[in-house]
Amino acid sequence: MTLAHRDRTDIIELIHRHGHVIDDGELERVDELFTPDVTYDVEDFGLGTLSGLAALRAAALAVGDATPSGTTSPTSW
Repeated sequence: MTLAHRDRTDIIELIHRHGHVIDDGELERVDELFTPDVTYDVEDFGLGTLSGLAALRAAALAVGDATPSGTTSPTSW
């Protein structure tokens, strides 16, 4: 499958935004990354499957300082 240039750019921008939003702990912005009906598989981390933006935010908050980014929890969390 060949992607159009605009599609490639959009995907790259989404990946970059994901890094900034998650690493900076700006969880109120996850709606910029995922649709409201997101299903996020975190079985490998013992968290099961998360459904919806609220569940995704709650799981990220529960991880806190143990985040893989190695950063401390920002005050906005």
